[in-house]
Amino acid sequence: MQHCEAFKCLSYEALSATCATGHYQDSGWKWWSTETVAIVTGANKGIGFAIVKRLAEVGLTVVLTARDAVRGLNAVQSLKSEGLNNVHFFCLDVSDPNSIQAFATRFQHTFGVVDILINNAAVSFNDIHENSVEEAETVIKTNFYGPKMLTEALLPMFRRSATATRILNISSRLGLLNKLKNPKLKEMLLDEEHLSEKQIEGMVNLFLENVKSGTWKSQGWPQVWTDYAVSKLALNAYSRVLAKRYKGCGISVNCFCPGFTQTSMTGGKGAYTAEAVAEVGARVALLPAEELTTGKFYIETCNTDWIVSAYTEMAGFNALAPKTKNFVVAGGLSAFVFGVYFYTMRAVGGSDELQVAIDKFEDQKRQTEPEATLAPKA
Repeated sequence: MQHCEAFKCLSYEALSATCATGHYQDSGWKWWSTETVAIVTGANKGIGFAIVKRLAEVGLTVVLTARDAVRGLNAVQSLKSEGLNNVHFFCLDVSDPNSIQAFATRFQHTFGVVDILINNAAVSFNDIHENSVEEAETVIKTNFYGPKMLTEALLPMFRRSATATRILNISSRLGLLNKLKNPKLKEMLLDEEHLSEKQIEGMVNLFLENVKSGTWKSQGWPQVWTDYAVSKLALNAYSRVLAKRYKGCGISVNCFCPGFTQTSMTGGKGAYTAEAVAEVGARVALLPAEELTTGKFYIETCNTDWIVSAYTEMAGFNALAPKTKNFVVAGGLSAFVFGVYFYTMRAVGGSDELQVAIDKFEDQKRQTEPEATLAPKA
């Protein structure tokens, strides 16, 4: 067992104060500047909008995208009315290849380089307790192919800095492999050495074929929000492939699961507000260079009051920092960072050990802090 050292715990208010006074940069936390450009997709409302606001508040130049021009412009105007003039609106429909190409061309002409890409845009057509797959093709096109096509269109524009260039894909625990009951697909996704984009695309095509033939219920696909879960399963797998491909080449690729959040997608239900989730997501996107990871899957916790500025590889169940209970480290999981715990993308394709660890953690959380509201297990 290794021990984690050099923790710096700052409250949200303290972080904001240090940013405002300029001490943030002096402390070594602030590696970015107004010349650092971030793109956040699907950001006219909800989690995306809240992430844009948080990044703009700490001084980045942020491109807010939305497929609806009026809503996108209104979102940017609302931020500018708060003094956030470093936010820009670009129209983008990630499900449309032509829109992606037009966006990439305009972005290149306007900014030239991108430092942070947050693929947030996603759709689901199910209510909380529904599981229709009538819109499966649109869900797959938006949630998987959208981030994939946009990332590939922007790759030539990434600054390729080992300290600053990041791709953060907003994902879901619904895309964990323990939701998949098809042994052949599990085996394929677990094969770290040979997993390819072609195989991932083959998997989603198989799912869509099963949907068209009406056989999807008996083929071992996830049983909750099936089309959405498959889209996130594919996004997680693609993130692993991309992280491996560009490891050591100046681009980090990670996923972040915001949890059950109060947005239009959940009908306003959820354990977390978009603002609370965005604070954690922004922290992950802005990890200090010495802590920047790749190929990791970050999961929310209920406590976002503390920022841990250092992490270490650990094994077993361990408490890492005083006053910070909301994390678990087990098996393929690695240390607690910025209010979330994360594990390697390999663990995304692991057995039910991860879910057991999460369940144990949440049970412990209920016992120690019964007043806290936890997201339902998805």
